[in-house]
Amino acid sequence: MIHREAKGIKAMNQKNEFRWADVEPWCVLRMVLRNCWMLILAALIAGMGAKLALDWLWTPEYTSTITYAVLSKSASATSRANYNAANEVAVKYSSMLESHLMKERICQALGVDTLPGTITAQVEGETNLLQVSATAPSSRMAFEMVRAVDAHYPELGQHIDQNAVLHVMTNAQVSMWPSNPVNPRRTVLFAAVLAGGAMLVALAWFSVARDTIQTRSGARHKLDAEVLAVVPHEKRGRGRLGRKDKLLLTSPMVSFFFQESFFRLRTAVEQAAEPGTAPQCRVLLVTSVTAGEGKSTVASNLALALAKKHRAVMLIDADLRNPTQIRILGRKAMGKQGLERLLQEESSDANRIMEAAAYDEATNLVTIISEAPCRNAAKLLSSQNMGRLLSVLRKTMDYIVIDSPPVGMFADGDVLADVADSALLVVRQDVVSACDINDAADAISQGKAAFLGCVLNNMQTGFRFGRTSAYGYGGYGYGYGYGRNYSNANTDSTGEVVVGGGYEEITVDVTLEELP
Repeated sequence: MIHREAKGIKAMNQKNEFRWADVEPWCVLRMVLRNCWMLILAALIAGMGAKLALDWLWTPEYTSTITYAVLSKSASATSRANYNAANEVAVKYSSMLESHLMKERICQALGVDTLPGTITAQVEGETNLLQVSATAPSSRMAFEMVRAVDAHYPELGQHIDQNAVLHVMTNAQVSMWPSNPVNPRRTVLFAAVLAGGAMLVALAWFSVARDTIQTRSGARHKLDAEVLAVVPHEKRGRGRLGRKDKLLLTSPMVSFFFQESFFRLRTAVEQAAEPGTAPQCRVLLVTSVTAGEGKSTVASNLALALAKKHRAVMLIDADLRNPTQIRILGRKAMGKQGLERLLQEESSDANRIMEAAAYDEATNLVTIISEAPCRNAAKLLSSQNMGRLLSVLRKTMDYIVIDSPPVGMFADGDVLADVADSALLVVRQDVVSACDINDAADAISQGKAAFLGCVLNNMQTGFRFGRTSAYGYGGYGYGYGYGRNYSNANTDSTGEVVVGGGYEEITVDVTLEELP
């Protein structure tokens, strides 16, 4: 018992272990591009904050300077004597500048009540040059302060040092540039770039550290399920596949890798049957954790792949809350009745089923789909009519593929898992956390259907496939912002949805046994 618990803890630690092989650079780039507004916003906020900080905290200061040469009155004075005299004069000069009388004379000359700046006196290096500097908020004020000091020095500084004399070496000048220079434009730009770079690093790290499935290695590492197939990212717009083209493997515009992924998925589904059992109809449930993961596209393409090989394959759009197959396959894939009306009736005989079914001779696929959303979807799917419907279909069909609502959003998937034989979970790259995927897989496994594994969908990488692309999935209209109006679908001049291949409605005169 202790050994089993230790083994479980070790497996959990291995799943929580970070691996660079689980990170796809395309996902990091996509995260940054999708949230580039955050980079711009961070840069703007930092730039405006730097500008406000400069306006509030930084005050430009201007300095004006006058330079005196201090010479000893002694005829035999040396340069050393002049240097010592300059130091003595600097000390006394500073005391004079701090005196109340000098400040009063300077204020009178400037016409102000208080001294607007500071005045200092110091010796330049080991020379006899005395530098008197005035610093003020304006260049003109600093210049006037130095001139006032120079004008009143003969009166107030005549007793500073009787043995030295001061000669003006450099007159004061108006300063054109602040003495505490700060480039506002450069400061604002630096703050904006720094904030944008910090946000870029934060987004990249968030994409790297988030617990989503980005690579096949990450799926094997993080998921408690087998990876059945990997569906690549199909490019739209600039490639062969147009923006309005349907993402179906029967389309000549999709890539070879896209088609091959569903043939591999078909093989995985066929091999999932228990060895030694007699061939029988298998009801396969296709679902996902949340909306927008492409489970309807996977369901329709899996049904088409099975129909290429088997005699009778049916696709049922059981996502009654938001039917999506009508946007993928077109209106001609719908019979005279939808699945909703079929489940509302008490009897589900072969003739009534045929009114709700449509058959495409080109693809050998039978479909039962709905057009409008249904409010009582859970009640209809959990009714006995759903079981009767599948019981009748099991007698003549080889495979029945059910497009289910997301199990992470509604309980419809759990209900359908009790009437299906097997189920698979569609996982779109970098959308749902591995923890939520494992919880959904556990919920499916609790039903009667055998959980086959996961299909990694919309996998974009620059190293595994020959070309990269983008999916164009129809969204969900559950009130969460995923919906897309059917009126935006591609239509021809007659108002009918344009699809590849023509669907023919099966009339009531055709029995279920007459299907090829």
